[in-house]
Amino acid sequence: MYHLAIAKIIRKYRRKERNERMLAPVSEKDLQRRYRATGNANFSFPEIKNALDCIADILSYYKDNRYTSNTKMRRLILQTIDSIKNASQETLCTDIKIDKCPPKNTISTITDARHKAFFYIKNENVIYRHGTQYCDANVYETPYKGIKYPYAYCIRVMVQSLNVIDLLANAANSLQGQFHYYLDYILENAPNIFILPTLQSIGKKTLIQTRYSRIQPFGIHSVWEDINRIRRIYQNNVWYSKQHKISIDKLYAIMRKDTVLLLRAKYDERTTKLLYKIVIQDALPFTKDSIKGYRSNNCYPQERAFDNVETTNRYNRVVLRYYERGE
Repeated sequence: MYHLAIAKIIRKYRRKERNERMLAPVSEKDLQRRYRATGNANFSFPEIKNALDCIADILSYYKDNRYTSNTKMRRLILQTIDSIKNASQETLCTDIKIDKCPPKNTISTITDARHKAFFYIKNENVIYRHGTQYCDANVYETPYKGIKYPYAYCIRVMVQSLNVIDLLANAANSLQGQFHYYLDYILENAPNIFILPTLQSIGKKTLIQTRYSRIQPFGIHSVWEDINRIRRIYQNNVWYSKQHKISIDKLYAIMRKDTVLLLRAKYDERTTKLLYKIVIQDALPFTKDSIKGYRSNNCYPQERAFDNVETTNRYNRVVLRYYERGE
């Protein structure tokens, strides 16, 4: 019963996402422009709204149907939904001055936006004017300068919320502990790499066709696998750029050109599998020389994580990086 109801919620938002992105596709240049405007990774990213709304609806479903009497789980769900609400927070200020304010309880007793007095306060034509333009005169500052749906914050909230859903569904993902710190790595490397959450299924052809892009798709059904994939893709881009003594921007331009040329010809399922192996599984850049020089037994970077066996460092992790031949 739970599975069917949640699948219905996801289908609803999946259709909405498909329609929205057909009308307004996300572009690299636009995300880079937003990044430059703020100078950090918490630029406005409203494209995540649909995914967050979907996740919040799923959380609400669990609260209202499966965990009706479990106080601890309900509290966890409500805290998670509050984090999502923070992502879309709209901050307004009145034009009330610090040295000329109304009597106590004029505004502070209003707790519900449906209360008549709330709208009375917000109405431009009565008592107090309001808007973001008055916030500079207020002692309280808004995180991220009041930007709605700040990119890095929203991605972290989304991942945290999906972890909670895994817990609620009794399907905790063992990969999250190993790859969680890579999420921060990816977010810190904007604007050279961006995560684009999607509710759609991500097929092999989609991954091949978007390999050249700074924008990498990120499925809510495969969070940690996709984080690791995106991390490996980006790190191989950086490595290739260093080895060929070119900028990362130059590499993206080369990949874009070579992708068009290599995909222009019709290719069969066998070619698709080979390209997927080269540019996704082995994470090599989508360039003519990478594909031409590919050998299945080439040496590739590998990484393994181990628990520290030292008794005084039992909660430390040891990561071993090495090269090993491919299959």
